[in-house]
Amino acid sequence: MVAFADQVRRQQWLGHTGKPIQSIVNIGIGGSDLGPKMVCHALQPLGEPKLSMHFVSNVDGADLQQVLAQIDPATTLAIIVSKTFTTLETMTNAHSLRSWLLSHGVPEAKLGQHLVGVSADPARAIQLGIAPECVFKIWDWVGGRYSLWSAVGLSALLYIGPTHFSELLAGAAQMDQHFREAPLRRNLPTILALLARDGK
Repeated sequence: MVAFADQVRRQQWLGHTGKPIQSIVNIGIGGSDLGPKMVCHALQPLGEPKLSMHFVSNVDGADLQQVLAQIDPATTLAIIVSKTFTTLETMTNAHSLRSWLLSHGVPEAKLGQHLVGVSADPARAIQLGIAPECVFKIWDWVGGRYSLWSAVGLSALLYIGPTHFSELLAGAAQMDQHFREAPLRRNLPTILALLARDGK
């Protein structure tokens, strides 16, 4: 992931016309959308200014069309994020974006320069036209709400860079340790959970 992110961020990963990537489109739903989107929004000051980030989760085609109207297929990289690569909303949007790329001049043989996948089932991702070396595998035991810390976080890694993403992972690990070890009266996740329950 880090090697791939460095290529994109250094403008060494090129689209089919030889232009560097300028737009990242993350296609997913639930944890495959909300986590990376939240990180990119919250850490925008740390983001790579040469990259515009877009997130598509709604199966209503208007959501994807609004994004496609803002981007150039020659400089777009789509990240299809689905554990099984069978999720209806995600695959509907993935096939629509794939068709858009093809109809705007991207040769089928060059789709791999514009599509990457994150999945626990690489074979299904490859069937969509994603090159085997561009499928980032997640473990099948990773739950959606926790998936940001896995390869699902690829879009966030691309945006904020490997150093900041490593710091993000380290902070998450520290909070995990705090949750396991801190007494309940000083345990931040427990307190937040209780406050949320009281404020239902």
